[in-house]
Amino acid sequence: MNKRFINTYIKYTAKKPVLFFAMIGIFVFFILFISLTTKTSLIQSYNGLIFGDTIVVNAELKTVPESIFVYVNRNEAVYLINIKSMEHEDNSTILFIDNNEEHGLAAAENIKIDIAVGEITLFERIFLKGGKANG
Repeated sequence: MNKRFINTYIKYTAKKPVLFFAMIGIFVFFILFISLTTKTSLIQSYNGLIFGDTIVVNAELKTVPESIFVYVNRNEAVYLINIKSMEHEDNSTILFIDNNEEHGLAAAENIKIDIAVGEITLFERIFLKGGKANG
């Protein structure tokens, strides 16, 4: 059995590299398939301030996001906050959040805000945009 397996292996890998090229083709197909079917979010980051149940963003947002990600340091904690409504005022946007949400951020604290603005496939992000899809 062992000798038969060795002879078959040598036949299909050394003499005729059919198995080798088939394995390469299968792996390339899987990489392309997975990267074309996996979607990731496009994130736009803004600076802002938090005041109780309002967040003031230092930019004018065009659309009302349903939820945003808020953090001071992305490596420590990121909080998901749902948005009730929004107002525009002097090149800034005021986002009203739910009172009952626990976010652990102090009032009048400088924060970073991430808003999902769309989706993009992994193939597009890695191969076409070179990993710089957000900016």
